[in-house]
Amino acid sequence: MGGGEPHAAVVHYSQQTDPVKIFIQTYPTVKVQAIKDRGGRAPAAVVVGLDEAAFVTLQMHGQVRIVSDSAELEQVYKIHYAKHPDAEKYKSATTIFLEFTPTWWRYSDFKTDPETTVEGKLGSLTRILRRLIYVRDVLLTCRIFLRLARPPINSR
Repeated sequence: MGGGEPHAAVVHYSQQTDPVKIFIQTYPTVKVQAIKDRGGRAPAAVVVGLDEAAFVTLQMHGQVRIVSDSAELEQVYKIHYAKHPDAEKYKSATTIFLEFTPTWWRYSDFKTDPETTVEGKLGSLTRILRRLIYVRDVLLTCRIFLRLARPPINSR
């Protein structure tokens, strides 16, 4: 898992909408170490919407970083534990929060006829994310794909 391969995990997340940021509580792993090895940042993709009853998805590409500033962490704690109060019991000295900031997104609603697909850059995502959270706040899981760049292959 540490060789730059994509990684996916279903996790609880919290978010702020302006500017759009998604927060994930985790613990030290090989993938988190790979982010640290890249200076605390890495390209990532997030998919929100695993509920087949709603059949609504939000795909995003962007950057993930480790939140390390104590003042920032206090704000993240407030946001995250307000949405997931039970998650606070897993908070420890080794708890790590990742912050995902999207740069591209695609919103799809497969229940409309014809299906609705809208995509764009970060600026217009705030409105879509607010609608998605308002319409279906039970979308509590997302898949995180940490795409860590592989070192270049030297040509001979």
